[in-house]
Amino acid sequence: MFKSDRILIPRSLRQQFIEKLYTAHLGVDYTIRAARESMYWPGMAEQITNFVRNCEVCMTFSASQARAPMSTHQIPDFPFQRVNIDLGEVKKDGKKFHMMVMADSFSDFIEVDFLKDTKTPTIIQICKRHFARHGVPEIIVTDNGPQFNNEEWCDFGKVWGFEHVTSAPYHAQGNGKSESAIKSMKQLYRKCSKSGTDFWKALSQHRNTPNAIGSSPNQRLFSRDTRNEIPRITNKLQPPKSAAVKQRITEKRQVTKASYDKRSKELPKLRVGDDVFVQRRPDIISDWEKATLVRQLPDRSCEVKTQDGGIFRRSATHVKPGQNVYVRGNGDRSDSDQNTHESSTNRVFDQYNRNERDNAEPSSTGNDKASTSSEEVDQQPMELTARGGRPKREIRIPTRFSDFVT
Repeated sequence: MFKSDRILIPRSLRQQFIEKLYTAHLGVDYTIRAARESMYWPGMAEQITNFVRNCEVCMTFSASQARAPMSTHQIPDFPFQRVNIDLGEVKKDGKKFHMMVMADSFSDFIEVDFLKDTKTPTIIQICKRHFARHGVPEIIVTDNGPQFNNEEWCDFGKVWGFEHVTSAPYHAQGNGKSESAIKSMKQLYRKCSKSGTDFWKALSQHRNTPNAIGSSPNQRLFSRDTRNEIPRITNKLQPPKSAAVKQRITEKRQVTKASYDKRSKELPKLRVGDDVFVQRRPDIISDWEKATLVRQLPDRSCEVKTQDGGIFRRSATHVKPGQNVYVRGNGDRSDSDQNTHESSTNRVFDQYNRNERDNAEPSSTGNDKASTSSEEVDQQPMELTARGGRPKREIRIPTRFSDFVT
């Protein structure tokens, strides 16, 4: 029986003819076109399609699927909420080094570490340092490497309170953030090795460079740029509300200084060349030894030269004037000032001795001698004051000190 010029195939033979048509395994369209050349039965195209799609041989050798439409993860709300970690290898001088990158999905900030090995305890210690600096992420995305697929890493996630998400095996796009980060860092390292550039300086500039978003990773993470060799105005290096912070620091320092200064006093000011005493090892022994001031240094420190020729830097707290240095209130010293001070002091004590002798002798002349002594006593302090001496009133040494030599 025919339908036009095609043979009408009975129901019992349809499966057999479909198998014969599909001997070449040419797919649905080719098989249907071949059947329509000479055969016909109701529903022929649908039956051939179902048969071809269920062919195990064709499924085994079929082409890969087209890539699926791009999907995106939820955008984080703050820096280091979601981070991606990946490992790689770099070479330097013929030796291989392990590199670990940690990329932040919010700021694109990349942390780079060179590992002595890729064991889980090593990675955990590095993660702890970064978490203490930036905060603990809510989600960490890694591949299915053995470093992240064991009980020790699971316990680490439970204790530190983050969710561990892994990408599908052999599907690098599932962890695309870290894959892109490790690729760019390996390339940066190779370029720096080739050009002789410091890798860490290059990484600093990488973090300060605005990307397609319009801001740099440092700006999104720290709300400011970080200082490097590229000149920047101070405003770009300051975080928000820095003026208020600076004011609060100033107030806090003033309060601390006022409390500390209640139990302190100004240290004597010294000049280069002065004979001084120094505590060589104040952490061990508090003895003082003779030295000479060689150089003044910042932060209230100086260099001194001891009698054995040693040169040490010590704080002004551990250096004091020598016995032959007279330090005035303003810190200036001179030999003439020292001599004036000593001669004035000697004259005062000479007068004290005369007064003591006058008081000790019996009064043979009565009121006249007493009057003379009184005039000498009254005039001597005035004379010392006119010459620049310190005493301004009469002071008498007690009689019990008359046996001592002044």
